[in-house]
Formats: sequence, structure tokens, C-alpha cells
Amino acid sequence: MCERERSLENINRIIAQPVYDVIIMIYSCFRQLFKRTEKKKRNKYFKIMAANLQSNTFNTQTYDHFYVNGRLQIVFDMETGDMDDFITLLLLLGHPQVNLKAVTVVPGTPDQIGFIRHVLTLFNRTDLPLGVYNMNAQPSLSRFHYKVYDAAAIKESREALDACEVLVNHCDERTILICGGPLSNVRKALETGKFKLGRLVVQGGFAGDNIIPPKKRINRFTRQNHWREIFCFEECLSSSALHSRYA
Repeated sequence: MCERERSLENINRIIAQPVYDVIIMIYSCFRQLFKRTEKKKRNKYFKIMAANLQSNTFNTQTYDHFYVNGRLQIVFDMETGDMDDFITLLLLLGHPQVNLKAVTVVPGTPDQIGFIRHVLTLFNRTDLPLGVYNMNAQPSLSRFHYKVYDAAAIKESREALDACEVLVNHCDERTILICGGPLSNVRKALETGKFKLGRLVVQGGFAGDNIIPPKKRINRFTRQNHWREIFCFEECLSSSALHSRYA
């Protein structure tokens, strides 16, 4: 087998197959979701999606400032309750125009650390700084993640740094920080008074709160359970340490 074929095989093993499996799972979930959602709400959702895709939010010229040597400078703050952040991590690690500078995770328990370290090893990025918020919180790695790779190969780990220090040390005016979960790490970094950032991009919300009828929503995604996170979100977005922000 030639070197090119081995490279393609590795790409398929590390990225393509897990992403394909995730897409199938997402399709299955949304198929059930839309069966239970009224037609008018479905149509409204797709119109909103179309409008967003046609807007200038995705204009690549707005990111020129963050390119260094042809690569976007990115730090990723993630969680592992669902599969979306895992897919984002794969994309950021494998994209040729992205320089992933560091990863932080909420809350950052040993099961999460072990899984992320396993992924970083597959990409030969064990050098990447990995920060956590609270290593002693309840286990936070969802069952889905154990289905992506061989569960026996994923060992719990406590090899991680303080996420606040990671963000302060690796974020600057030419860095984009992408947040997929609660902004606990960002808030803690802002409180130091030393945190500077070029752009903050945060997840805007969950489908359960704006698509699914109230009676069918998962309890943990209802608005009344998110007041603490909403307060943290507003505090972070209003900080003068951020040059620009997208939600």
C-alpha cells in the first residue's frame, strides 16, 4: 500500500467513518423529531435556516484578520452532552485552514479528558493544551461517545490544565474562540482581567426551546432551567475584552 493510500485510509478511519455514523444518528433523531412537530412549525424552521444561510454572516472576508500564515487561529471550548461538539472538534482538527491552538471543556471530568485525549492522539495532536473547568464534577461523557471509537481504548485521565489559564494564555486579538456549551470557562477567564479575544462565537440555542411544542420538550432544555446560563451568557457577551461576538 502506497503512502497516499495509507493516508486516505487513516482519514477514513479517524474522521470519515465517525462523522458518517454521527450523521446517520442525527438523521434518525431529526426524523423522529419532525414526525412529532406540526407542519407549520417545520416550515417556519426551514425558512429561518434558509434566511441564515443567505445572510452575510458567513462572509469569509470578515475573518481575514484571524488568518495567520493562511490558517484561522481558533480555540475551542466544548462539552460532551451531545454529538455536535465532537463533530466540530473533528472538523477543527482536520481542516487544513485551521490552526487549533487549544481545547477547553466543561466541566472537564476524567471521562471527558480521556475521550478528548484519545481523539487528539489519533490526530497526532497530543501537544495541544487541554483545559478543564471542574475535574471533580459528575461524569459528563454521554453514551454516544463510547459508540464512536472502541470503548476499551478510551481510558479516564486527569491530565489537563486549568481552562481559565489556557484561555488567558492562548487567546488574543487575532484568535477566534468557539464555544459549544455553557460559558463557564469564558466567564472565569474574563474575571481575571487579563483575557483578550478577537472574536467570540457561541452556540445560539437548542432546538428543544424554539421548535418542539412545550409539552414535548426535554426538561433540561426548558427555559426555566437555563437562567444561570443565560446570566453568564449576557455577562460574557457584554465584556469589553471581546473585540467582536457572534451568537
